[in-house]
Amino acid sequence: MCEYASAVQEARGDRYQGFRVAADVAWLARHEVAREVWPGCEWGADLLAKRLPFTALRLYDPQDWPPLDLGLLRAVHSRSIGEVAREAEPGLCVQAQRDGSI
Repeated sequence: MCEYASAVQEARGDRYQGFRVAADVAWLARHEVAREVWPGCEWGADLLAKRLPFTALRLYDPQDWPPLDLGLLRAVHSRSIGEVAREAEPGLCVQAQRDGSI
């Protein structure tokens, strides 16, 4: 999280209002060890977003996740646009932070 905090400060120094990060977390569905430590990273990002103008956007396809892990994925995010009915084509779900950014 230190890297993100530094990036936020640099963006503010360049007269931006804040810093946004977009991440495709689909790779986590295939790496069990990474999934085990990942909620701590999400918690750190949430704390950072509470004290700095920082927004994180996560993208994933819920069809790629085991049901229990998908429940955890949903639980650690502040906001979600939810899922929509779709055909068999893979798609993405979008998560956002408390400031409402998607």
